[in-house]
Amino acid sequence: MTTVCSDGQPQTVPVWFLWDDEGFLIYSQPNRQKLRNIARNPRVGLNLNSNDRGGDVVRLEGRARIVEDAPPASEVETYVEKYRDSIARIGFEVEGFAREYSTAVRVTPGRWWTRSSTTAEDSIPGRPGRGSGSRRCANVSRAWEGRSRLGADPARVRRSWSCGSHARDTRVLSLLADNPAGLP
Repeated sequence: MTTVCSDGQPQTVPVWFLWDDEGFLIYSQPNRQKLRNIARNPRVGLNLNSNDRGGDVVRLEGRARIVEDAPPASEVETYVEKYRDSIARIGFEVEGFAREYSTAVRVTPGRWWTRSSTTAEDSIPGRPGRGSGSRRCANVSRAWEGRSRLGADPARVRRSWSCGSHARDTRVLSLLADNPAGLP
């Protein structure tokens, strides 16, 4: 996640996230710089890759807010399911992780871009992709704000987010819509 410090310097940190019907849910340790940055300027950026080779990239800009009344990470089943092994790998039990990373942040997407590859070979980092393409949707907020009308039907969410029939956008964003735990 990229936030902006008071002096205008961007600050980018890796985050774990859960994609759900409210956007992205991120847990942070309290008193971190990114939280101070969000309190001052809620505009953030997220950069996500959706395959194990770093391809099918989604880059988005949105607004973040600190959620005071969010459940702890240990009570969000899909978050725990997604990160249980990673939590153990950094030396925590789930409950200890939830105590340490006790501040919830919600990011609501505003604008997004995708970069997708048509073959696995094209997804290799550093290799120009013959079949790769880039797509920008200037403003997805209307579709996002209309998500309550779309219900939980991933196909309808995917169509509304694809900004038309662009196949690469649909493929990348379908990973978000079809997988409530978020991208791998």
